[in-house]
Amino acid sequence: MLNFDETELSAFQARYGQTIPDNNYPTNEFIENILTRKTIRRFDTNRAVDPELYRKLIAAAQSSPTSSMIQPWSIIVVKSLEQKLKILKPENYPFLGAVPNKVGELDPLNITAIKECDAVFIWCLDHSIIDRVVSNPELYKEKLDIAHLRDEILSNVNNFDIEIRSMTDAIIAAQTFCLAAESIGLGTMYCGSIRSLDLSEDLQIPTRVIPLFGICVGYPKEKILNPWGDIKQNAGPVYTKPRLPQEIVVHYEFYKTLDFEKVKEYNLLMKHFYKKNSQQTDWFDRVIRRSSKFYQRFKERCQKNKFFD
Repeated sequence: MLNFDETELSAFQARYGQTIPDNNYPTNEFIENILTRKTIRRFDTNRAVDPELYRKLIAAAQSSPTSSMIQPWSIIVVKSLEQKLKILKPENYPFLGAVPNKVGELDPLNITAIKECDAVFIWCLDHSIIDRVVSNPELYKEKLDIAHLRDEILSNVNNFDIEIRSMTDAIIAAQTFCLAAESIGLGTMYCGSIRSLDLSEDLQIPTRVIPLFGICVGYPKEKILNPWGDIKQNAGPVYTKPRLPQEIVVHYEFYKTLDFEKVKEYNLLMKHFYKKNSQQTDWFDRVIRRSSKFYQRFKERCQKNKFFD
């Protein structure tokens, strides 16, 4: 089976990096744009995004489903270079400008993206509004039928189910925001390292609010031919980063036994992909290294902000 650099692939095939049977089901421009989407790490610093466009995109994000209509997330929009540099201050990244050597740290390409993008949208899990509502005695006076539930409600505000639902809501809304932005020509880049930073003082974040991730937003810089953000006039083609085959991640009717040989085949494909883009790694290596301490600093931030009790 030919892979991504041996023959021309359709958008559907390119998403998996191989000449698998093509999918010719009738589609539309929105879906085709999703199939070919790429993370943008370099932005046009001379082209600003209209604030009214942001308001429209945020409305699209708020149109996402939300469990029990609680709406437990908020956004901090950072536009000024002064505030961006607070995100990148040496206390957070003592290696600033160097290649990171610890799992979860911000790499130089993310640093460039934060500096160049029009705005960084910091998506937060936000239970401060919920807390204010459920702990307000005046509201219970108005709703006598639930007054007897007050103690139970207060004890459940911090339960695991609500935390999971809140995180799910925030992620769904953020991805809706990104797809809407990309559909009209903006570029986006998720920055998961935001969750491991202590931004409480610099961004005046109260307790019960915790940054989950950042999204860099702006118009893409032209002539970016390398997926990792390098500007190369004579670079080779830009390949779509292959995802795991559907045979591995989709189960019909019941969960089937994992065919690990197919996972190994995918790893070889990704090793070839990374090599083509001047990276000496493979998928197994990235999974193992990034999983080892993935959530440790996020957990520390949560504890400091009293998000999880």
